[in-house]
This record gives sequence, C-alpha cells and structure tokens, in this order.
Amino acid sequence: MNKDTHHGKRHLIKVNGETKEMVTVHDDKGNIIHRIVNPIMLEFQNKDVLQIMVGACLLAVPVAFTEETWNLGQNLPLINIFFIFLMSLIFLGSFMFYNYYSTDFK
Repeated sequence: MNKDTHHGKRHLIKVNGETKEMVTVHDDKGNIIHRIVNPIMLEFQNKDVLQIMVGACLLAVPVAFTEETWNLGQNLPLINIFFIFLMSLIFLGSFMFYNYYSTDFK
C-alpha cells in the first residue's frame, strides 16, 4: 500500500461510553478502503490513579527498607515531606502525559 495514494481521516467517537479514535482510509477516488478503531486515552480515571499508586509503591519498596530512610523520615520536617510528595506527583504526571497522552493533543 503506497502511503502517497491513500489518505486517512481521523475523528473521535464514543463506544460504550469510552472515547475511541476512528481512522477511515480512502483511496484517491474517495472510496473507503478500511476503517480502524483505536483506543485513545483522554480520560483520567480512578484506575489510572490506582496504577500510579501501585507503581510508586513498587518503586519505593527497595528504598523504604533501608535504615537511613527510616531515620530521615523521623527527622524530616512535614513541609519537606509534602514537597517530596508534590514533586513525585508532578514527575509521575509528566511521565504519563509525555508517554501516553502527548500524541493525542496537537
């Protein structure tokens, strides 16, 4: 299939309450050759929050078992703990956006 002679038209549709991207491929005469429905991740759902929490816990487990971490946690002021938490959320949110969602927005 030569990419120069076939054109794909993209638009968003709802299927069972979920947003999908439908790509319709046309030939030069305007005839439909193929339709492809791709999942698209535009909604941030509760299951995404749970995946972030589980992933963060899995990454933190090796560090959490060291004695230095426990001693630091006892001596660290509450405001510093809050900023570490906030920076973790920003890092994970940026990671998710640039790896999963950035191609969906132009």
